[in-house]
Amino acid sequence: MSFGTFILGGEGNSGNSEFMKRGKSQWQDGPAIPSPGLACGCAVEVDDFQFAVIGGHPDGHSEAVANVRMYDMTSGSWTEWAPLNTPASYVACVTYGSTIVVGGGYRYNPTGKPLKMINMTKSFSAGDLAETTIINTNTGSNTVVAPLNTLRHGAYMTNLHNLVVAFGGRNTETSAPLTDLEIWNPNDNTWNNGPGQVFQTGRLK
Repeated sequence: MSFGTFILGGEGNSGNSEFMKRGKSQWQDGPAIPSPGLACGCAVEVDDFQFAVIGGHPDGHSEAVANVRMYDMTSGSWTEWAPLNTPASYVACVTYGSTIVVGGGYRYNPTGKPLKMINMTKSFSAGDLAETTIINTNTGSNTVVAPLNTLRHGAYMTNLHNLVVAFGGRNTETSAPLTDLEIWNPNDNTWNNGPGQVFQTGRLK
């Protein structure tokens, strides 16, 4: 963010964050992340004073969650946005205009029981995801659109000269790093295959 840098959550520390103000050299405590925290999810800047945390899983658990939360620096408060349609960890996300594009990820629910932590009654088996969700940052609502062409988790997504590009990550079935990239078309909310990467990347963040 323009006024500083956040480190948010992580395995074993999913409920905490740290912040370093621009021009300073020391870290300070940042806002506490509401349960279940943020581990193996995605964090993205919404604007100069807001960021969102998406998906992931709680410390010590592999069950993915669908939570989407927005933190406002000016009010020091969290706002719960509409959850993802499918709980997912290792998702990729990027801001595009007044939206956040979220894609891919991994879902794992070893018990087969409903994920009550996020107040949902659906059950999901394990596997990589291609699902793409568009979050409206003005309302907090979201829409599921056309999926990625490749199942992938741990990919990276970036806004490159106003083009949303997803690349890298892994596919569980092949256990191999992915070398392709995809470009999102905002006119019809679909993904087009782009040129391949020069090298394999595996999981990226």
